[in-house]
Amino acid sequence: TAVADAGAGPQRFVGIGVSTPPGRSGVGTEQRAGDGKEEQEKAAEVASDLQAGADVLFAPCLPDLAAVREVCSALSKPVNFMVGVPGISFSVAELEAAGVKRISLATSLFRAAMSGLFEAAREVKEQGTFSFLDRLIDVNKFMRR
Repeated sequence: TAVADAGAGPQRFVGIGVSTPPGRSGVGTEQRAGDGKEEQEKAAEVASDLQAGADVLFAPCLPDLAAVREVCSALSKPVNFMVGVPGISFSVAELEAAGVKRISLATSLFRAAMSGLFEAAREVKEQGTFSFLDRLIDVNKFMRR
């Protein structure tokens, strides 16, 4: 997968949860979740994909910061962590300390916006009130560049 990184050219992301170079098999976490492999073994599998030409490892759904740290320390290429999974999304500072070089938000911001929409609609339907208006961002601040 080619993506643009600010100031850099296209990069190929492969590894956990994404497509791999032609002729290589994928190693999605959804395929390996609960299989009992240690993070070090998983990192070794991903390292082979990196050697096949990946520039960055995309690593969603690692179970905890220890696993993130272990994967980051086992690889010579940057690790991109995807936040957005409840219970396994860590702070920027925690991810940086673990060695993560890039953070993807996936659909998190969209889901946050949709959550606000649904809560506002629920309030109107169930309570007949509009107190959500008091929590809105000032449109003038929102439109300011």
